Amino acid sequence: MIKIIHAYPNLMNLYGEYANALILQKRLECAGLEAVVTHYNAGEDLDLSECDFLYIGSGDERSTLAALRDMIRHSDELKGYVERGGKALLTGSAGVLISHSVTLDTGEAQPRLWLSDINAIMTGKVRYAEYVVTTPLVESEIIGVINTTTKLSSSQTPFFTIQCGTEPSDIKTEGFVKNSLYTTQFTGPLLVRNPALLDYFAALVAGRDLEPCGESWFAHMIKGHDTVLRSLKDACAEAVDS
Repeated sequence: MIKIIHAYPNLMNLYGEYANALILQKRLECAGLEAVVTHYNAGEDLDLSECDFLYIGSGDERSTLAALRDMIRHSDELKGYVERGGKALLTGSAGVLISHSVTLDTGEAQPRLWLSDINAIMTGKVRYAEYVVTTPLVESEIIGVINTTTKLSSSQTPFFTIQCGTEPSDIKTEGFVKNSLYTTQFTGPLLVRNPALLDYFAALVAGRDLEPCGESWFAHMIKGHDTVLRSLKDACAEAVDS
């Protein structure tokens, strides 16, 4: 049985991000594997001893700070999970929860977990952009949306290389990878929008390559990704011309 823990679905679940955990479960089941998604909410006991994959989504600034204060209670458990090669995906503002430093726009420093060298600044100002990116993890181009008030910086290996975006930016990379800990500020159902990335994480969790999923829902995901990718590339071109 593969155990997926979706942490803070009550606090960190903007833009339908619960779907990332559920679609990962569905993809594993398509490969004939048993998988279950369990939830961890603030104030509960967190046991990662039998966790195969940890997922945390995005929240607004207040919810993110609330999750951070709770997660600090489990510092030793989380550090142990990462040190023994635990696999995790953090999207949107969830990178704040593992940061080396967390600072508000007022300059006030916040408690931090310090699981990485990520520096987080919560600016209070929303930035929104859509991107086409690539990653050495998969051959397909990836589509992603950033809709956040948080800025993350790190010297860790980038997750993605930006090909184009709907807003001008000097930033060339996005996200960070440390061992089996993957952090991105892309929000929403990232794995639903990108079936190739879903395949990657399903194989990562399973510990082996998986046969292609031949079910109709997966074919619809591929078609949807290709349609959105074409539209997004057109939007990126228009942004450059304007």
